[in-house]
Amino acid sequence: MQALARLCEVFPDHEKRPKWEYALSLYADYIRQGYEYTAPYYVAPASIYHEDEAEHRDEYDMGMIVQFMKNDDIIADYKTQVRSGIPLGKGYYLRRMPVAYAHRGNHALTLCGGKAAASIARLKNDYQLGELAQRQLEWIVGKNPFAESVMFGEGYDYCQEYAVLPGEMVGELGVGFACLGDHDAPFWPQVNTCVYKEVWIKPPLHWAWLAADIAGEANVRGSLRGDAGDITFTHHLTGSVYRFTPHSESGWFEGRVPAGEYTAAYNGRSDPSAQ
Repeated sequence: MQALARLCEVFPDHEKRPKWEYALSLYADYIRQGYEYTAPYYVAPASIYHEDEAEHRDEYDMGMIVQFMKNDDIIADYKTQVRSGIPLGKGYYLRRMPVAYAHRGNHALTLCGGKAAASIARLKNDYQLGELAQRQLEWIVGKNPFAESVMFGEGYDYCQEYAVLPGEMVGELGVGFACLGDHDAPFWPQVNTCVYKEVWIKPPLHWAWLAADIAGEANVRGSLRGDAGDITFTHHLTGSVYRFTPHSESGWFEGRVPAGEYTAAYNGRSDPSAQ
């Protein structure tokens, strides 16, 4: 998604841009529908699996799972995990948590899902997708079923993590929430062990990368005709009003407001759909 969004930005007049944008729109539809299955947290689901993938593992990149597929019992267990997800028809299932065996943890997938949402949101100026990207950060620092931040030193009730050599560091993240057995639900036991509480470099880097996409304010600018006073932006959530005075000759105005949904008003007219 990052590559496609970047192509659209760098080559706006390319003959293949409609195809790139179509692919982004398809993924955006997946995000909007798929994230509903993890409400009220709206965290990125792991993936869509097919129940027969394990029988054709040479055709799929199944990563570390292949190491554990030594007999028919493991293949049957793979099917059980897949089928504990949300059925989509024709043997396909949406799993909230990844299919896994000894190595479990999900922060990387969560934050990558947020990064994809943020990339499309920036290109399409889609505030809803930007909000879904924000939900991925919230999931990690406390808006989760355990009401616990899993980033050490950030938020409340964060716990010790499996940091063997450097010791505990503010901002560190482990591999992430696990799942219990074959269940498709997050699991976070208090025992401090690998792999789910093992501190890695990848999750905090993804965290910073995603935060860079969605942090900060929004730029508003434009040119107005006439001399009808200030243009105002009223934030839907907080009710805060931001006021800008257009230039007396050119009508140009420019400023910064917190990201959000607004009602823009000027010269007796209003538009409640400003984002």
